[in-house]
Amino acid sequence: MQAIMNHFKRPPLPLATSLAPLALALACAFTLTACGPADKPAAVAEAPATDPMEVRVKPEMAAQFQVQKLAPVALVPTQDVAGRIEANDRLVTRIGASVTGRVTDVLAEVGDRVKTGQALAHVASPELTTAQLAYLRAHAASQLA
Repeated sequence: MQAIMNHFKRPPLPLATSLAPLALALACAFTLTACGPADKPAAVAEAPATDPMEVRVKPEMAAQFQVQKLAPVALVPTQDVAGRIEANDRLVTRIGASVTGRVTDVLAEVGDRVKTGQALAHVASPELTTAQLAYLRAHAASQLA
């Protein structure tokens, strides 16, 4: 079998001889395309150049427009409307204190980024003061006993 394969095997051709027919075909193709009559481009309906500042109203929408002569008009800078503003419940966190009291200082505002454990406000609480005092008395009494 090897003898048969060797019989049909050709020696490799030099690169220049193997590319010559391809180069000749490409040269002929380029030459022939340049020799023919000039093809006229297909008639394309060109859109007329329009002014970007010009507004064209379609006939079906014309009834919704009013055309008036240009005249000065008093503009109202603000307008009062009825409405209701609500906070997004998904973005609101309820916080609470375990004691009652009065907020004496606010340390974080709406929109501020805070960290876990960061104080948000100071609270003055008589209830907390009473509880702390009772704890300290009980602790001192246990130390003496």
